[in-house]
Amino acid sequence: MFSAENKTLEQIFKALLVFMPISWILFIIGDRGILLFIASLLSIIPTSKLISDMTATIAKNSSSLRGAFINAAFGNVTEVFIAFFALAAGLVEVVKAAIIGSLLANLLLLLGLSLLLGGLKYKEQRFNSNTVGIASTMLIIAFAGFTVPSLFSVFFEEGPTTQISIMVSGVLIVAYLLGVVFTFFTHKHYFEPMRAYSETKTQNWNKGQTIAVLAIATTAAAFQANLLVESLSIAIGTLGLGQIFVGIVIIGVVGNVAEMTTAISAALRNNVNLAINVAIGSTTQVAMFVVPLLVFLSVVLPRSIVPVQLDLVFNLFQIISVLFAVMIVNYLSSDGRCNWLEGVQLVSVYLIIAVAFFFVG
Repeated sequence: MFSAENKTLEQIFKALLVFMPISWILFIIGDRGILLFIASLLSIIPTSKLISDMTATIAKNSSSLRGAFINAAFGNVTEVFIAFFALAAGLVEVVKAAIIGSLLANLLLLLGLSLLLGGLKYKEQRFNSNTVGIASTMLIIAFAGFTVPSLFSVFFEEGPTTQISIMVSGVLIVAYLLGVVFTFFTHKHYFEPMRAYSETKTQNWNKGQTIAVLAIATTAAAFQANLLVESLSIAIGTLGLGQIFVGIVIIGVVGNVAEMTTAISAALRNNVNLAINVAIGSTTQVAMFVVPLLVFLSVVLPRSIVPVQLDLVFNLFQIISVLFAVMIVNYLSSDGRCNWLEGVQLVSVYLIIAVAFFFVG
């Protein structure tokens, strides 16, 4: 049954690759509108999945140090490309919205669907509350990193929010890297059951083939992300949607489809422990590594490349939305058990927040 499901998913991902040449044709003929936006958006899904698969394969066949580095470098590379090109286009609000959207999609939608579908198959699923608790604590640290600069800007409007964002970004990256050391080295025995499961899901290609495919997929993801941003402004106007809604709901979800399929597949195999850690781990990587990296890039790169500087100041509604997600996940992860109703609750919260952002802009 699972083999048939996996084959179906693989066929879907392969079918979506057709949108890559379609997007190139649209770009060449000068179409920068809604069609290019849709084609490039759909083509990002299979390239992200391919990067995820190749990263897992290389990490499996490498030392712990190299595996940790590869995971950090390529775990959310698609989000990095989209955010970078959007920054280069001066679309700061879209970038911030996509960041918040990625966090919400992972914590609420991805995890919710995993618990829901896994819970429909198994009456009750159990997970290691110790490892999930460690990951949840990292979430709180990441949330603090976003909240402090945002609250500071509220109480001290003329304060040095840019400098604070830079320093906080440095702290978040160091904390994230130390978390990687904890996971892959000093306390790796906590996470061995998850790795043992995930390693069985990778491709049996040789090293050269895997690196070549990863390089091609990464290059394709960068090109498709650029096409997506090229058509973003026109598409937003054509669809009649606000930049914040597009960033949070559309881009935020599409960038995490690869993680979503991995987590749901794990939950359907009664490995909800992996599903939860995929959701929280991806969220933590975005918040504590990807976003701070983008902050530093926006500072060091010349204004001819990145005309605007990214900071960690988000509006109050975005911060509160993430707070809800972090609180709910921390609560659900406390007892080591989950069921389908908890999945429904997470998805419901995501839909409620998405509806609200639809009217925000």
